Amino acid sequence: MKNKKILLLSVSFLPNIGGLETHLWDYCNFLLAKKLTVYALTLQPIITQAKGKSCEHIKTLTIRRYPWFASGLFLKLVHWPLLEFLYLFPAMLFYGLWTLLKNRAFTVIHAHGLIAGSAAVVLGKLFGKKVVISIHAIYHFPKNGLYRLFSKQILSSSSTVLCLSRQSRNEILGMGLSSKKVKTFTYWVDQKLFKPLVKLKAKKRLGWRGKFVVLFVGRLVPEKGVKELLEAARIADKRILWAIAGEGPLQEEIENQTL
Repeated sequence: MKNKKILLLSVSFLPNIGGLETHLWDYCNFLLAKKLTVYALTLQPIITQAKGKSCEHIKTLTIRRYPWFASGLFLKLVHWPLLEFLYLFPAMLFYGLWTLLKNRAFTVIHAHGLIAGSAAVVLGKLFGKKVVISIHAIYHFPKNGLYRLFSKQILSSSSTVLCLSRQSRNEILGMGLSSKKVKTFTYWVDQKLFKPLVKLKAKKRLGWRGKFVVLFVGRLVPEKGVKELLEAARIADKRILWAIAGEGPLQEEIENQTL
Protein backbone atom coordinates (compact mmCIF):
# COMPACT_ATOMS: atom_id res chain seq x y z
CA MET A 1 0.00 0.00 0.00
CA LYS A 2 2.79 2.44 0.92
CA ASN A 3 4.42 2.05 -2.49
CA LYS A 4 1.34 3.08 -4.44
CA LYS A 5 1.50 6.34 -6.38
CA ILE A 6 -1.73 8.06 -7.39
CA LEU A 7 -2.12 10.45 -10.31
CA LEU A 8 -5.12 12.64 -9.49
CA LEU A 9 -6.76 14.46 -12.42
CA SER A 10 -9.23 17.30 -11.94
CA VAL A 11 -10.01 20.43 -13.94
CA SER A 12 -10.51 22.28 -10.64
CA PHE A 13 -8.64 22.40 -7.34
CA LEU A 14 -7.88 24.89 -4.59
CA PRO A 15 -7.70 27.92 -4.56
CA ASN A 16 -11.04 27.55 -6.35
CA ILE A 17 -13.67 27.25 -3.63
CA GLY A 18 -16.48 24.73 -3.83
CA GLY A 19 -17.65 21.30 -2.80
CA LEU A 20 -15.36 19.49 -5.25
CA GLU A 21 -12.29 21.48 -4.28
CA THR A 22 -12.94 21.04 -0.56
CA HIS A 23 -13.45 17.30 -1.04
CA LEU A 24 -10.23 16.96 -3.04
CA TRP A 25 -8.27 18.70 -0.31
CA ASP A 26 -9.76 16.41 2.34
CA TYR A 27 -9.10 13.41 0.09
CA CYS A 28 -5.46 14.37 -0.45
CA ASN A 29 -4.94 14.78 3.29
CA PHE A 30 -6.50 11.35 3.83
CA LEU A 31 -4.07 9.83 1.32
CA LEU A 32 -1.15 11.61 2.98
CA ALA A 33 -2.16 10.08 6.30
CA LYS A 34 -1.96 6.68 4.57
CA LYS A 35 1.63 7.49 3.51
CA LEU A 36 0.70 7.43 -0.18
CA THR A 37 2.37 9.50 -2.88
CA VAL A 38 -0.07 11.75 -4.73
CA TYR A 39 0.46 13.91 -7.81
CA ALA A 40 -2.54 16.22 -8.32
CA LEU A 41 -2.66 17.46 -11.90
CA THR A 42 -5.06 20.35 -12.34
CA LEU A 43 -5.54 23.72 -14.02
CA GLN A 44 -5.10 27.21 -12.70
CA PRO A 45 -8.56 28.43 -11.55
CA ILE A 46 -10.98 28.70 -14.46
CA ILE A 47 -14.00 29.78 -12.39
CA THR A 48 -12.55 32.66 -10.34
CA GLN A 49 -9.71 35.14 -10.79
CA ALA A 50 -7.69 33.50 -8.02
CA LYS A 51 -4.27 32.07 -8.83
CA GLY A 52 -2.46 29.22 -7.14
CA LYS A 53 1.19 28.25 -7.10
CA SER A 54 2.13 26.50 -10.34
CA CYS A 55 3.84 23.77 -8.33
CA GLU A 56 3.32 23.00 -4.66
CA HIS A 57 4.85 20.28 -2.48
CA ILE A 58 3.26 19.15 0.79
CA LYS A 59 4.96 16.06 2.21
CA THR A 60 4.25 13.31 -0.36
CA LEU A 61 1.67 15.44 -2.20
CA THR A 62 2.58 17.40 -5.31
CA ILE A 63 0.03 19.83 -6.76
CA ARG A 64 0.75 20.90 -10.34
CA ARG A 65 -1.45 23.69 -11.68
CA TYR A 66 -1.17 24.31 -15.40
CA PRO A 67 -2.44 27.42 -17.20
CA TRP A 68 -5.30 27.26 -19.69
CA PHE A 69 -6.82 29.95 -21.85
CA ALA A 70 -10.05 31.96 -21.44
CA SER A 71 -10.53 31.95 -17.68
CA GLY A 72 -14.24 32.44 -16.98
CA LEU A 73 -15.39 30.54 -20.06
CA PHE A 74 -16.15 27.40 -18.05
CA LEU A 75 -19.31 28.73 -16.39
CA LYS A 76 -20.62 30.02 -19.71
CA LEU A 77 -20.40 26.51 -21.17
CA VAL A 78 -22.08 24.66 -18.29
CA HIS A 79 -25.21 24.01 -20.37
CA TRP A 80 -23.24 23.06 -23.49
CA PRO A 81 -21.52 19.75 -22.60
CA LEU A 82 -19.87 19.26 -26.00
CA LEU A 83 -18.34 22.75 -26.04
CA GLU A 84 -17.24 22.38 -22.42
CA PHE A 85 -15.63 19.05 -23.30
CA LEU A 86 -13.83 20.52 -26.33
CA TYR A 87 -12.60 23.38 -24.16
CA LEU A 88 -11.12 21.33 -21.30
CA PHE A 89 -10.42 17.81 -22.55
CA PRO A 90 -7.32 18.81 -24.59
CA ALA A 91 -5.79 20.41 -21.49
CA MET A 92 -6.26 17.35 -19.29
CA LEU A 93 -5.06 14.98 -22.00
CA PHE A 94 -2.00 17.03 -22.99
CA TYR A 95 -0.80 17.73 -19.45
CA GLY A 96 -1.59 14.17 -18.37
CA LEU A 97 0.39 12.80 -21.31
CA TRP A 98 3.31 15.09 -20.47
CA THR A 99 3.24 13.95 -16.83
CA LEU A 100 3.18 10.23 -17.63
CA LEU A 101 5.92 10.51 -20.22
CA LYS A 102 8.15 11.97 -17.51
CA ASN A 103 7.06 9.55 -14.77
CA ARG A 104 5.32 6.25 -15.49
CA ALA A 105 5.50 4.92 -11.94
CA PHE A 106 1.88 5.72 -11.05
CA THR A 107 -0.24 2.78 -9.91
CA VAL A 108 -3.64 4.31 -10.59
CA ILE A 109 -5.17 7.36 -12.25
CA HIS A 110 -8.03 8.80 -10.20
CA ALA A 111 -10.02 11.29 -12.28
CA HIS A 112 -12.73 13.60 -10.98
CA GLY A 113 -15.54 14.46 -13.36
CA LEU A 114 -16.41 13.23 -16.83
CA ILE A 115 -13.94 15.44 -18.70
CA ALA A 116 -10.95 14.47 -16.57
CA GLY A 117 -12.28 10.90 -16.67
CA SER A 118 -12.22 10.90 -20.47
CA ALA A 119 -8.58 11.97 -20.46
CA ALA A 120 -7.79 9.37 -17.79
CA VAL A 121 -9.30 6.55 -19.86
CA VAL A 122 -7.16 7.49 -22.87
CA LEU A 123 -4.05 7.76 -20.69
CA GLY A 124 -4.88 4.48 -18.97
CA LYS A 125 -5.05 2.72 -22.34
CA LEU A 126 -1.78 4.26 -23.52
CA PHE A 127 0.21 3.55 -20.36
CA GLY A 128 -1.55 0.47 -18.99
CA LYS A 129 -2.84 2.15 -15.82
CA LYS A 130 -5.88 1.39 -13.70
CA VAL A 131 -8.47 4.19 -13.91
CA VAL A 132 -10.98 5.26 -11.26
CA ILE A 133 -13.54 7.97 -12.07
CA SER A 134 -15.39 9.93 -9.39
CA ILE A 135 -18.67 11.58 -10.41
CA HIS A 136 -19.53 14.80 -8.57
CA ALA A 137 -22.74 15.83 -10.34
CA ILE A 138 -26.02 14.68 -11.84
CA TYR A 139 -25.53 14.88 -15.61
CA HIS A 140 -29.15 14.40 -16.77
CA PHE A 141 -28.02 12.31 -19.73
CA PRO A 142 -30.48 12.21 -22.64
CA LYS A 143 -32.26 8.91 -23.26
CA ASN A 144 -30.25 8.38 -26.42
CA GLY A 145 -27.73 10.13 -28.63
CA LEU A 146 -23.98 10.59 -28.97
CA TYR A 147 -23.48 12.29 -25.58
CA ARG A 148 -25.00 9.34 -23.73
CA LEU A 149 -23.15 6.72 -25.79
CA PHE A 150 -19.83 8.51 -25.39
CA SER A 151 -20.27 8.93 -21.63
CA LYS A 152 -21.23 5.29 -21.23
CA GLN A 153 -18.14 4.20 -23.18
CA ILE A 154 -15.85 6.35 -21.03
CA LEU A 155 -17.32 5.17 -17.73
CA SER A 156 -17.40 1.53 -18.88
CA SER A 157 -13.69 1.75 -19.72
CA SER A 158 -12.74 2.61 -16.13
CA SER A 159 -12.08 0.08 -13.39
CA THR A 160 -14.46 1.73 -10.93
CA VAL A 161 -16.98 4.58 -11.00
CA LEU A 162 -17.57 6.36 -7.68
CA CYS A 163 -20.83 8.31 -7.39
CA LEU A 164 -21.63 10.98 -4.82
CA SER A 165 -25.21 9.88 -4.18
CA ARG A 166 -27.73 7.12 -4.80
CA GLN A 167 -29.37 9.36 -7.40
CA SER A 168 -26.07 9.68 -9.25
CA ARG A 169 -25.45 5.94 -9.00
CA ASN A 170 -28.91 5.18 -10.36
CA GLU A 171 -28.26 7.54 -13.27
CA ILE A 172 -25.03 5.72 -14.14
CA LEU A 173 -26.59 2.28 -13.68
CA GLY A 174 -29.42 3.38 -15.97
CA MET A 175 -26.86 3.67 -18.76
CA GLY A 176 -26.20 -0.05 -18.53
CA LEU A 177 -23.05 -0.21 -16.39
CA SER A 178 -22.51 -3.17 -14.09
CA SER A 179 -23.55 -2.62 -10.48
CA LYS A 180 -20.24 -4.21 -9.42
CA LYS A 181 -18.35 -1.37 -11.09
CA VAL A 182 -20.44 1.54 -9.74
CA LYS A 183 -20.01 2.48 -6.06
CA THR A 184 -21.07 5.42 -3.88
CA PHE A 185 -19.01 7.69 -1.66
CA THR A 186 -19.69 10.61 0.65
CA TYR A 187 -18.00 13.98 1.03
CA TRP A 188 -16.25 14.39 4.35
CA VAL A 189 -16.68 17.38 6.64
CA ASP A 190 -13.68 18.98 8.36
CA GLN A 191 -15.20 19.38 11.80
CA LYS A 192 -12.30 21.52 12.98
CA LEU A 193 -13.30 24.12 10.39
CA PHE A 194 -17.05 23.57 10.05
CA LYS A 195 -18.41 23.50 13.58
CA PRO A 196 -21.41 25.03 15.35
CA LEU A 197 -20.82 28.44 16.94
CA VAL A 198 -22.82 30.13 19.65
CA LYS A 199 -25.55 31.69 17.50
CA LEU A 200 -25.98 34.91 19.48
CA LYS A 201 -22.24 35.60 19.55
CA ALA A 202 -21.91 34.88 15.81
CA LYS A 203 -24.84 37.17 14.91
CA LYS A 204 -23.47 39.94 17.12
CA ARG A 205 -20.07 39.67 15.44
CA LEU A 206 -21.68 39.99 12.00
CA GLY A 207 -23.99 42.82 13.00
CA TRP A 208 -27.09 40.63 12.69
CA ARG A 209 -28.14 40.69 16.33
CA GLY A 210 -31.91 40.47 16.81
CA LYS A 211 -32.54 39.73 13.13
CA PHE A 212 -34.05 36.70 11.40
CA VAL A 213 -31.46 35.73 8.78
CA VAL A 214 -31.73 33.61 5.64
CA LEU A 215 -28.18 32.73 4.54
CA PHE A 216 -27.11 31.39 1.13
CA VAL A 217 -23.53 30.20 0.63
CA GLY A 218 -22.52 28.80 -2.75
CA ARG A 219 -21.56 29.49 -6.35
CA LEU A 220 -23.71 32.19 -7.88
CA VAL A 221 -25.02 30.16 -10.81
CA PRO A 222 -28.63 29.43 -11.84
CA GLU A 223 -28.50 25.73 -10.96
CA LYS A 224 -27.86 26.58 -7.28
CA GLY A 225 -31.30 28.18 -7.03
CA VAL A 226 -30.11 31.66 -6.13
CA LYS A 227 -32.58 33.33 -8.53
CA GLU A 228 -35.46 31.49 -6.89
CA LEU A 229 -34.14 32.66 -3.53
CA LEU A 230 -34.27 36.27 -4.71
CA GLU A 231 -37.83 35.81 -5.97
CA ALA A 232 -38.80 34.48 -2.55
CA ALA A 233 -37.11 37.46 -0.88
CA ARG A 234 -39.25 39.90 -2.87
CA ILE A 235 -42.50 38.50 -1.49
CA ALA A 236 -41.29 37.57 1.98
CA ASP A 237 -41.56 39.55 5.20
CA LYS A 238 -39.40 42.66 4.78
CA ARG A 239 -38.01 42.26 8.28
CA ILE A 240 -36.04 39.21 7.15
CA LEU A 241 -32.35 39.76 6.42
CA TRP A 242 -31.19 37.91 3.30
CA ALA A 243 -27.44 37.25 3.18
CA ILE A 244 -25.77 35.82 0.07
CA ALA A 245 -22.11 34.76 0.01
CA GLY A 246 -20.38 33.46 -3.10
CA GLU A 247 -18.89 34.18 -6.50
CA GLY A 248 -20.01 33.39 -10.02
CA PRO A 249 -21.51 34.77 -13.23
CA LEU A 250 -24.64 36.04 -11.42
CA GLN A 251 -22.66 38.09 -8.90
CA GLU A 252 -23.09 41.48 -10.58
CA GLU A 253 -26.78 40.87 -11.22
CA ILE A 254 -27.34 39.91 -7.58
CA GLU A 255 -25.39 42.90 -6.26
CA ASN A 256 -27.63 45.21 -8.32
CA GLN A 257 -30.85 43.70 -6.99
CA THR A 258 -33.22 45.82 -4.93
CA LEU A 259 -35.38 43.71 -2.65
